[in-house]
Amino acid sequence: MKKTLLLLLSIIILALIFLYMGRVYDKGINTPEIDLKLTVKLVEAQDVSLEQAIIQYSIHNGINYETSLRIANCESKMGKYKTNWEGSSAKGIFMFTDGTWNYINAKGSQLDDIENIKQFTIWYKIHPEWWSCK
Repeated sequence: MKKTLLLLLSIIILALIFLYMGRVYDKGINTPEIDLKLTVKLVEAQDVSLEQAIIQYSIHNGINYETSLRIANCESKMGKYKTNWEGSSAKGIFMFTDGTWNYINAKGSQLDDIENIKQFTIWYKIHPEWWSCK
């Protein structure tokens, strides 16, 4: 009886862990795309500045917008310099390299401001170490 109860309890605990891990995985991979669809409509429906777009995407996706603005200013002077002149392939507001852009399977060009901001809001939460500007 004790062994059966212990086995049943172990199975229930493993099932709960499995369900929890599945939810964490889903939130980490799938949820940003769903959230960003709503944000894209917000940004595209309005005539917004780059700064406003960065703020809206950041707030909507749980990133401190002051940090996002600071990084955009450090990386490209808020889009003034969208090409790296030091020999790197980095481009865009948040200076994604060609290799990183391909790795993340981003759509469009690094020079597409909205796409660059969108990808930053996805990947900064996962890999903040990709940006030396803080």
